Amino acid sequence: MSELPASVDVAIIGGGFAGLATAWALGRRGVQAIVLERESALGRYASGRGAGLGRQLAEDDATTALTIRGAALLRTELSAA
Repeated sequence: MSELPASVDVAIIGGGFAGLATAWALGRRGVQAIVLERESALGRYASGRGAGLGRQLAEDDATTALTIRGAALLRTELSAA
């Protein structure tokens, strides 16, 4: 995007897992959000906290399965946007 919109409901700083998931969830509820990311592509780098959260969520089989399903859903939903 070369130009920023004149106004949005929510501005999200960072296009990692948490920022993209938040934007996706807000968009599904009709909230206009923009993700501001300094890198040339979204989701390229994970913060230490975001990466740590992913590892913590994968400590048991049921949560690992849920984490995998959630990541797949985000990839398909966000790539279709």
